This record gives sequence, structure tokens and C-alpha cells, in this order.
Amino acid sequence: MKYLLLLIGVILSGCAAMERDAQERVCNQAGAYQYGVNDAQNGENMRADMLAHQCHPSQKNLVKRFYIDGYMAMKNQPLVSINNNVAQKMSVSSNVSSSIGAYAVGNQDPVPTSTDSAHEISPRKKSFYFGLIKAFETVKVSVPYYYGNQAEAEQKYGFTFQYQNINPNAAGLLAGISFNQYEGSTNATRLIGAGTYGINEIFYADAGVSLTNIAALNAPSTTGLGFLFEVGARFEQFSGSLGYNYTKNSSGDEFFKTEVELSGMALSAGLNF
Repeated sequence: MKYLLLLIGVILSGCAAMERDAQERVCNQAGAYQYGVNDAQNGENMRADMLAHQCHPSQKNLVKRFYIDGYMAMKNQPLVSINNNVAQKMSVSSNVSSSIGAYAVGNQDPVPTSTDSAHEISPRKKSFYFGLIKAFETVKVSVPYYYGNQAEAEQKYGFTFQYQNINPNAAGLLAGISFNQYEGSTNATRLIGAGTYGINEIFYADAGVSLTNIAALNAPSTTGLGFLFEVGARFEQFSGSLGYNYTKNSSGDEFFKTEVELSGMALSAGLNF
């Protein structure tokens, strides 16, 4: 239970960090304008309302205005003019170039005059991921026509290492390996390959296949194919997911075959790098 609470705490802290980061990047003149440029370049539909939603109510109209300015500038002008417009938007007088948050409350903190932060705003989220796993699984061992037994698979610990290419509003992929150690000197090693779809800049879903090897003390290991699907949230530094896994392994011959089915939910949380 403590382990589960720790994982949930990591996910929640990641959500708070991502919210602050998003507001810093979006809820200002230069950030909103550059998001509009990026979306137009990538052929995305206009999403001014979605971006403004994460800002303070007093900031929303200005976020929408600068986003639309950037989007329409990209649609109607050559790229060199866009770069000039970005520079102009970031260097206008202090009463206009202050952050939208400062504009709303009367403060005049200027926006950074470098375009580095604009280049950091990218819809692509490609990285490696290492996370801890808390599994809630059952295992069923059976010999067809003879007997069957089902019990909870009591996990001791688990972890996963993955390559992830997740893009908002677009297809992507992930591939990796996971390992779970269970009570009774039993473990499962799973190779994963899945297609992903970014629901937005934070949430995604994936579905794919797995190749799982189950090894137990004083018993032959078994390998079999399975499937998985997940929903997850991906931030700049943290990620978390909740998914379902199923695999069916068998060993022996057609006259005396042992089947092992491992299935259940799994919660994962970890770091992107």
C-alpha cells in the first residue's frame, strides 16, 4: 500500500510541475504567439481555446489573440517574415511585451528577449523512460482436462525501461522491457512493442503485443505471446501510466501440456530522460 501511495504521489507531483511549466511557456505573449506558429507549421487545426484554458481567466483573451496572430502569420507569410514577427512580438514596448499574467495584474515584468524558449516549445516528445511498476495480477496454472488453479500473483517489485516516441494528436510508438519479481522465487520478463496515440500534449494511449518469459524455481521457464493496452500522462520529466496486460504461456507436449496465464492491471510511474 505504501508503494502504491508513493507512485501516486510521484504522478501528482509531476502533474503540478507540468502545469506550472505549461503556464510559463504558454501564458505569455511570446509563448502563445510561437505556439500558433508551430501549429500552423505542423498543419494542426487552430486550438486557441485549448491553450488558453490552462491560463488564468484574466489572461485567456490575450493568449487567444497572440496565438491567432502567430497562426495566421504562418499561414499568410513566408518563414523569414515569421521569424521577424516573433522578434518584433518579443521586443515591443513594456506595456505590451510584459507577460500576460503581469498585464492582468498591472505588473510590467518583461518577457525574455531571446527566442531560445520558443525553440524549446516542441510537440514532439521522444525520450527514454525508466519507471517502477506496481502490478495487480492473477496467475492461472492449468493442465487441460486434468486440473486448474488460479491465485493472486503477489508482486515484490517491478521496473520497466522503454524508448517512447509520443506525439500530440498523432501516432507514435514505444518499445521496451519490463521485469516483475513475485513471491515464491517467480519472475516475469516482458518485451513490449506498442503503437501510441497522443490525445493531447499530456495524455496518450497505447496498445500492442508482448513476449513474456515466466521463470519459477524448480520449474521449466515458459515463453508466450500476449497483449497490452494503457493510458498514460507524460510530462517533461515525469510519466505515469495505468494498463492491462495478458499473456498465455505453455510448456510440454500435446498429451501433457501445462498452461500459465498471467493477467491484470499495472501502475507505473517514473522519469523521462
